[in-house]
Amino acid sequence: MQVLTQTKHERDALRAGNTAARQQRGLVSSEDLLLDFEKRRQNIVAKKEQVQQLQVKHVALLRHAAESKRVAQGVLA
Repeated sequence: MQVLTQTKHERDALRAGNTAARQQRGLVSSEDLLLDFEKRRQNIVAKKEQVQQLQVKHVALLRHAAESKRVAQGVLA
């Protein structure tokens, strides 16, 4: 009976060690996780570029609106 108990303790210790090793490997241990990470990273880069483009467009629209307002006020005056 004592041998069985000792064997179970050793098994549990090995499982804990394997779990810790898996966690330390992180993304490198899973190709699916690596692919997902890369896809998300590319998506973030694309969204940042889109935000920059929209900000430029927003500034242009604000300028156009201000110019249109000045023209309209000049016509009405």
